[in-house]
Amino acid sequence: MKLPLSFFAFLVILGMAVSSCGSSGPKPGSEDVAGEVKPIELTPEEVGKKISDLYSRALEEVGTIVKDSPPASEVGPKLAQLKEKYVLELVELGKKREAMEEADRSKLDLNIRIGLQALYGDPVYTVYSEAVNTYFQDEEVRELLADFNILTQYASFELLKQQEPEEAARLGIQ
Repeated sequence: MKLPLSFFAFLVILGMAVSSCGSSGPKPGSEDVAGEVKPIELTPEEVGKKISDLYSRALEEVGTIVKDSPPASEVGPKLAQLKEKYVLELVELGKKREAMEEADRSKLDLNIRIGLQALYGDPVYTVYSEAVNTYFQDEEVRELLADFNILTQYASFELLKQQEPEEAARLGIQ
């Protein structure tokens, strides 16, 4: 018995339609987890530690730049570039700080102070202090080095706006 070709085509289409029915959900193992992932919120203590760690790393990098006392003309541009790198990172952490309640900001600020106090006795701070003395005669480098001493203000927007309003405006901090 010979079936017409159109009947055979109908069966193929019907088979495909039936096989695709009933599986409207995702296949096992292919669940969409993007909706389930939530950003990890950092505690005030963790943000404070990140800020003081950035400060420490910045001073370490300053020490690398000024090692063997290269000429101020070489040091200045490197310090300016390094400062901008850390400013941008600290501003991002400052945004996290700004989103916190006042009590959490106080915890964060305390954690920064603790981190900075520990650093003042560290050799990295000694190297930084010696660099300030070495480059004291060059106004540009001296000011850049001084900026590193107060670098953490970029994570405290109210302080930055008060002490460096032009910088706050440049960075879009209102």
